[in-house]
Amino acid sequence: MYLPEQPERNVHDFHRLTHNRFKKTYFKRDPKDPKRIQTLHYFFNIFTGIPEPRYSNFNHEEPQPDWVELTPKEESALNRFRSLHSNLFR
Repeated sequence: MYLPEQPERNVHDFHRLTHNRFKKTYFKRDPKDPKRIQTLHYFFNIFTGIPEPRYSNFNHEEPQPDWVELTPKEESALNRFRSLHSNLFR
């Protein structure tokens, strides 16, 4: 029986290890018009093994209660995960 050297990772392991941070819906306000927001959520690409951000256009709406406001520092931290790519999640 073949046993791989490293255990195979899947999407559920990824969410467990990142404490479901990439399952949330984030939003940020438009600097020109604070009444407009842009939503952001992450999609885990199983072919590349990394989360990919998906941005919406700026819309005139109020955020839902479960959405998290995203600061520029937090956005750079979430996007930094792309550079930490490893083969464990393939």
